[in-house]
Amino acid sequence: AFDEAKAISAKIMAHSLAGLILKKSMCEVSLFWMQDGVYCKARIDILSQTPSGICLGDLKNFSSLAEESLIGYQIAKLKYQYQMGFYSKAIEAVFGKQPIKRYWIFIEGEDPYGIKVRNCTETMAECGWLGIQQMLPRYLECQETGIWPGYSEDEIDATMPDFGYQTV
Repeated sequence: AFDEAKAISAKIMAHSLAGLILKKSMCEVSLFWMQDGVYCKARIDILSQTPSGICLGDLKNFSSLAEESLIGYQIAKLKYQYQMGFYSKAIEAVFGKQPIKRYWIFIEGEDPYGIKVRNCTETMAECGWLGIQQMLPRYLECQETGIWPGYSEDEIDATMPDFGYQTV
């Protein structure tokens, strides 16, 4: 696994844009702030302070980058825009300004470790932040009461897909 990680790292640094993004950046930066009564923490993969402003980046593993449409599908399905909106708010809360650039660096998990860099638009980040804002009051309520609705203590039947009921 270590050799694979080294190969991926070398591939990222050799990529013209991804390498440039990472060259003078801090990695795994934690930011802490209070938002609407909720203590928040963001752990940003890539943070770069430039004379022009702050840039942030997020590394994402991907099975295949061959089809561009799958990248957008994964962004929406896994709500990467929520994460980027949250990171943008963290930058604003801690540094007092919005980031000037937001990048996703997509890396294929298999050799030859293809790489694509995509911008997260202001609209995408704002959409993500609006989604996060809607969840904050519920999160605060769960913290205060200690009741987390996703973890029921009731007896519930397990489920499985139809193929699980097939017999040999």
